[in-house]
Amino acid sequence: MVALDQQGISISSGSACKSGSPAPTHVLMAMGRSEADAHCAVRFSLSRDVTDDDVDRTVAALGRVLEEMENTVRFLPCK
Repeated sequence: MVALDQQGISISSGSACKSGSPAPTHVLMAMGRSEADAHCAVRFSLSRDVTDDDVDRTVAALGRVLEEMENTVRFLPCK
């Protein structure tokens, strides 16, 4: 989340229905996700003001962040 924020991309963790709660969301659990996956989920929100360029920029930034994560030692779990 921090790495995307540093690139100007705003995201949230978990689901909107559990905003502010440390418990994993029942929605992701019902979709067959593990508790660990539910804790590590992120949420992208769209509106009619979001352009194709915004989506393309976000996807590109996410790709860069995920690639960097493969080469970075993780000190903190997402939970």
